[in-house]
Amino acid sequence: SIVKEELFKAAMHGFQEKVSEIIEEHPVACSIDKEGFNLFEYSAYFGQLEMMQFCRELLGVESQDDLLLSRAATLGRVDILEYLHKELGIRSKNKQSLIKKALEPSSLCVLKFIRFQMNIKHIRCSKVFELALAKSVASNSLEILQFMNENMCYDFSPREVVPYDPNNSKRSVSLYRSFKKALKNNFQDLFRYAHYVCKLDFSTEDPNSQWGHYLKLLPLAVEQNNLEMLDLLVNELQIKVKLLPEITGESLALNIIKSQTDESTTRQMLALVLPHETPENVEAAKLQFGKENCKLFKQWVNNGISKKPKLG
Repeated sequence: SIVKEELFKAAMHGFQEKVSEIIEEHPVACSIDKEGFNLFEYSAYFGQLEMMQFCRELLGVESQDDLLLSRAATLGRVDILEYLHKELGIRSKNKQSLIKKALEPSSLCVLKFIRFQMNIKHIRCSKVFELALAKSVASNSLEILQFMNENMCYDFSPREVVPYDPNNSKRSVSLYRSFKKALKNNFQDLFRYAHYVCKLDFSTEDPNSQWGHYLKLLPLAVEQNNLEMLDLLVNELQIKVKLLPEITGESLALNIIKSQTDESTTRQMLALVLPHETPENVEAAKLQFGKENCKLFKQWVNNGISKKPKLG
């Protein structure tokens, strides 16, 4: 009805006087619901705290729906969360969902309230960890991930969380996708924190395993001519170039040589992707570079020349 539309529109915008006028003219209006929401819940959905207080204190309309906690967390509204929890005594029935909702706006104050005021600390779902890491990447800050790691209790080992699930490829959040974005942003601290503090293992002996996705980070670092990141991936995270299934170390070397980086950087990057000469590398070099360029290639592998070779 027109009355219902006007009433809920006024509540959505926090117009208390308008709500009062409508209810004064239509006393039964305060008991009307819209799409399953009463006036209090509708006000909460749109983040209207004063309207919520008005509905409860003057109209006698309130709610005990714990989904309102999730909505407040999604909005990043610690004031509404506090009102629902402390004034109305609402408790969360789905604690994992509540934490995930708080992570959506990357609201540290909401996470702190959930942890210290609502005493929710156990993380049972690995997707929560994945989301925390993704939000740290998005904000280019370790703040969220660090808070979760220091104040929450994981009921699983983060190192067991797979980087990518091929059976659920449509999921927007995965560790691999987050680290791929972190690499593009040169967010080296995130890699180190994940590896040394969260104990994530980036290394694998099986390129066909789910952890094999981390191998794809190597050519991305080469594409960006990022020596520091490549060094981090190879020497600190122990991602093995030799396990690349499609893009071999030799083709990485070719990309490095063709790049416009300075001589010193080129040599250092090349040493990372081909740390020593092997018969297999020499044969691969013949295929990649041709027989005439093979000698130059071998010299680069052994850091034996001072100028970048010009491929024929």
